[in-house]
Amino acid sequence: MELVWSFLIHCVLTIELNRNERNITVRRKLGFFSCGKGNLIDDCWRCDPNWHKNRKRLADCGRDGRFYVVTDPTDEDMKYPKPQVLYATQSSKWIIFKRDMVITLKQELIMNSYKTIDARGASPFRCADGLVDVVMGSTAVTISNNHLTHHNEETMICLYTQDKFMKVTIAYNHFGEGLRQRMPRCRHGYFHVVNNDYTHWEMYAIGGSANPTINSQGNRYAAPKNCYAKEVTKRVRTETSEWKKWNWRSEGDMLVNGAFFIQSGEVASASYESASSVAAKPASMVDLITSTAGALGCPKGKPCY
Repeated sequence: MELVWSFLIHCVLTIELNRNERNITVRRKLGFFSCGKGNLIDDCWRCDPNWHKNRKRLADCGRDGRFYVVTDPTDEDMKYPKPQVLYATQSSKWIIFKRDMVITLKQELIMNSYKTIDARGASPFRCADGLVDVVMGSTAVTISNNHLTHHNEETMICLYTQDKFMKVTIAYNHFGEGLRQRMPRCRHGYFHVVNNDYTHWEMYAIGGSANPTINSQGNRYAAPKNCYAKEVTKRVRTETSEWKKWNWRSEGDMLVNGAFFIQSGEVASASYESASSVAAKPASMVDLITSTAGALGCPKGKPCY
């Protein structure tokens, strides 16, 4: 599966496969008494009991487009999709879901400019070959508030030379059990990886090639038991003499269970201006910030705790 965002998207897409319910319940109890958790994307709306009446408060871009309600989870014909399926959303700007559903994608889901996929109040499960790819000259992309599990190659960003000016923020996500690599893997471009919780990986967490700039701030990286997979980072098919020039830094990250992040290039903040978006919270807050990552069971008419 491939998701392509062009130009500017605030993505609040819930991606959750084979969810570990017990683990999620425990994590969410951490923030039970407050709807404000230090998550800059969520805190602007979660305390409002009428959040469902003003969904577009979440983002400025795309909010003037019409709503589109997905009511049918089937995926039979991408070229001529029937109404109310996820594939028939290209003319709409703000996409919501009528109810919980399982959507099995048979082909890639390609998104154009100024799109918001808003899964609040429902649990859409997506089953496909991949999870998230951002390519083909996309930029100003945010991937946030997701709980990602059980996949080999989770996120690929910037495949082509036109992607070298891409700017991507990966924030407030929980990378959970069953993930192996590419959280994300970056080629070209500028990446702000901020306040995510990495609780599982089998090979590596963050990879790259073709000289991407990666600014890792305030994340928690918990290494696996495998003593050969403790490194957070991986430079893919590149000589050491070359990747040592790439700007990769770790600032304020929490490294757990022997995890280590190999930095390279410049350390001065000026070198990471294009890879900086939201202000990072302390890594000690990541458990709370990401405690409700994934599907939200938010009842309408009440604050979303």
